[in-house]
Amino acid sequence: MHAAATVAPGLRFIGRNWSCVTDGSCDAPAGFDVIFPGMLAHAIGMGLEIPLVRQADVDAVLRLRDRELRGFVGLSPTAISLTGSTN
Repeated sequence: MHAAATVAPGLRFIGRNWSCVTDGSCDAPAGFDVIFPGMLAHAIGMGLEIPLVRQADVDAVLRLRDRELRGFVGLSPTAISLTGSTN
């Protein structure tokens, strides 16, 4: 299988789900706002060009992810329930 054929579905997924992270326009699964930016950063780190996404937007999404992750720092494991909400 050609590499472009295997990458294209992932790029379409990023395009379809971009607004879920940037403006909260959909009901995303728990953790999506952390996992999706990490996946995006990994793809960019591999040298993939993400169409229709500006670098400034990528940077903003990564800052949002980092802010959310910092919010969990200092919470004990029991403070986070299985649903991802905090007490």
